[in-house]
Amino acid sequence: EHLKHIIRVARGLDRPTFHTPNSCRHILETIGRFLYPGERSPFEKMIDELAIAASSAKSMLHDLSHGRFRFEETDPAQVVDTCKAIEKYMSQQFRGQVDHLVSDIMPFGGAV
Repeated sequence: EHLKHIIRVARGLDRPTFHTPNSCRHILETIGRFLYPGERSPFEKMIDELAIAASSAKSMLHDLSHGRFRFEETDPAQVVDTCKAIEKYMSQQFRGQVDHLVSDIMPFGGAV
């Protein structure tokens, strides 16, 4: 459901919600554990791999996925951009999984 939500946000079918950054972090941490077993911080390696360079994006994913109070307002466009980066990466590395979810989201078409 996390990846499905990310795809829906990336495609403009849903607006980001309070739990979208947590969904993003969950996907990045889970995939990172498979790709970088034994690494201390697979989440950070995934952030680097996806080139999510803005420190504010890293902060957003960290703070909002752990319920921390933020003094800076989160830009919904930044959340959408992060979802797009994750969908793109997942489509390149795990296309079958994304295709399956897209067929669930958009049963009558919707190219990845």
